[in-house]
This record gives sequence, structure tokens and C-alpha cells, in this order.
Amino acid sequence: MGKKENIDEKKEEIPKDNALTAVNSEVSKSTILQTAMAKVENPDSFSSRQCRILFDNCSQLSYVSPELCQKLNLMPKAYKDVAISVFGGKRSYNEHLPIVEVIVKGEKKENILVECFVKDICSSLKNHKLNFIQSKFNHLKNIKLADSNPENKDLKVDILIGADFYWDFITNETIRGNDKGPIAIKSKISYILSGPLIEKVDKKKINSNVVISHVFEIQAKEIENVNNIHTNFQKAFEFETPKVKPIKDENKFSHESFKKEIKFNEKENRYQVPLPFIENMEFINDNFNYCASRLKSLIKKLKNNNTLLESYNHIIKEQLKNGVIEKVDDYYKHIGRTHYLSHRPVIRADRLTTKIRLVYDASSAKDGPSLNECLHQGPVLTEPLLEPYLSICFHCRY
Repeated sequence: MGKKENIDEKKEEIPKDNALTAVNSEVSKSTILQTAMAKVENPDSFSSRQCRILFDNCSQLSYVSPELCQKLNLMPKAYKDVAISVFGGKRSYNEHLPIVEVIVKGEKKENILVECFVKDICSSLKNHKLNFIQSKFNHLKNIKLADSNPENKDLKVDILIGADFYWDFITNETIRGNDKGPIAIKSKISYILSGPLIEKVDKKKINSNVVISHVFEIQAKEIENVNNIHTNFQKAFEFETPKVKPIKDENKFSHESFKKEIKFNEKENRYQVPLPFIENMEFINDNFNYCASRLKSLIKKLKNNNTLLESYNHIIKEQLKNGVIEKVDDYYKHIGRTHYLSHRPVIRADRLTTKIRLVYDASSAKDGPSLNECLHQGPVLTEPLLEPYLSICFHCRY
């Protein structure tokens, strides 16, 4: 960390995520890390937040904090085993981490899609006097910084952008000053600062200076379970025809009920079957007020984009026309025998055809169980595709 001179006899407890060295010096030296504030969105909904992003191209992967993941209601797209090691590679460990996607809004309203692993990133950043730095150095005075810290508080990091997405944000433009100081790096969010900050310290007032080094996990790679790979290939070689697995005992009732109660509606030209409710399940409330509240919030957000609002309204009208949903004319008439489902749009701007879909949320509930919690899950009738896929790949290649 640095040369130690005149170390005080008083020892302080060292936090696990920071390395501390106490020295007596006439100057205070700290390093400004690359941070930015940006609007971050959930790609599957309208939920968004202003978040602090730390850019670190020494980290091989990108991360999002569990707290932000919960606030944006980010759903895992996949899970992967990751081997994580810190400086020197002397200590490493494996973790099974969820992967989520977020959209980071750029300065010019561009959307940057980032794939992140969900994991705690680091403790709050200290000594990031961004506003003071900008006022002190001439080469920084007339530029717009991506982050600010007028009250010199500790900065909490929500997202870490690693080398896998670092260059999706960073450009080749930099600004350096003749009086040294931090470098301004142009990003798609705005200018971010990076580099050393040296300040003079009054020895009469300060006996020691604590140098804080934030240690990030600098190496992380996805790993495969060797035993699983061997097992899957062995199954692929033995694969001949798909075999339907026997239905488990706990699913036999719902499966038999499904076969017994399914009927064909000739008038509407479609099959119908009642929902397989669990026996002796506690009372499920109507969920009306909760759904109405979510609908008002959704309409308010959709009004910011007339195209999406019209598309969403068209979907609802089509479902009403086709008998998928029905209009609530008299709420009090149906009390006690009706359950309402909330819904939300799933937006995929990159799709050529269906850019918006309506999804009903049977997992949402308030003051009672959700609809999904009241239904039998039922048996899995589809055979996993991994075995035939591996077999086909092997025979095609060889």
C-alpha cells in the first residue's frame, strides 16, 4: 500500500472490504474512481431509478447490487456459476449468481442494455470531493460532470460496469490539465473523473492520514461443472427417442381433474377447463383495490408515450372482443366470487413486429394469497431439450 512512517500506537479495526494504512504526512493523496449518475430502467417494465455507476475495466464482469435489483423488480434471466478472485489470486471462491438486464440511459437519450450479475459490490466510496475538484482545476471548470457530490458524502455504488460493457460507455475523448489533477474522460453519460488528487495537509491539525483503498473483485469468470458436462454428453450418446417421465403422485390429482373437466365450447370454438384450485385453501380476496391502484399508476406512465398507450389500449380492446376479458359493470354484484388480476406491459423496442405485450400478474396479491398460490402446479409434460440438442450437435459435427 505504501511506506509506513511514525505509525500511531492506537490501532483501529480494519473493515473487511477496505485496506487501511496510517501514515504521518504533509500531503493527502487519494484516487478518484470513475463514477456517474444515470437513469437505470427495468427492460420489462417502466420502473426506473437514478443510480450511481462505477466504471472499472479491471473487473471482468458487471454487477448490480441486490438492493437495486429489488427496487427495480429485476427478474433473473439465467443463473451461472462464477469463480471470483481478488488481488494476487491467492483467495478465490465460487458462487451461483443470478443474471439480470438493465437499461442505462445515455446523455443523448440512447439506451444501453447491460447484463449484470447480482452481488454486493463494495462499501461506499470515500473522499470523492467531485464538486471541490471541479472548482479547483481549470481544465475541469467548463465541462459537465456525470456525477456530483456537493456535500462530500460517502457515495453508495449501485452498479459496477466491468470490462464486458465498459467500452459501450467510454469514448476516446479525454481532457488533461497542465496542473495535473484528475483526467476527465468522455462517456455516453457525460464526463467522468479518474486519477490522483493531492492536497496539502496542515501538520498541526492532523497527526495521521488514513489512506483508503477500495478492493474490488478484479477477476471473475463463468465456470462449468465438469461432472455435469460429462453426464450430459453421456446421455446424448445414449439418446434414442424422447421418453415421457411418469407423473408424480402429488400431481396426479390435478392431471386427472384436468382430463375429466376439459370441455369444448362449440359456440366460441375453443377448449375450456376450470382452474385446478388446491383443496382446503384459505380464502382468496378479490384484489380489486390493489389492481385498480396499479392500473392508475400504469396509465399515468403510459401517457408519457402516446404510441405505447394506443398499442396497449388496442390489445385490451382485442381481448375484450375475443372474450378473453370482460368489462366490470357492477363491482358490488360480484363481491365474494370474483378475483381480479393486475397486468403490465412488456416492451421490446428491438422487435420488428410485437413491440409491446400484455402480461397478467397472477403472483401479485395483497392481504392474502395470490392466485398462483391457490392453484396446483401440475406435472411437467415436456421433455428437457438438452439431451436431443446435444445429440443432434454431435451427429451434425461428426
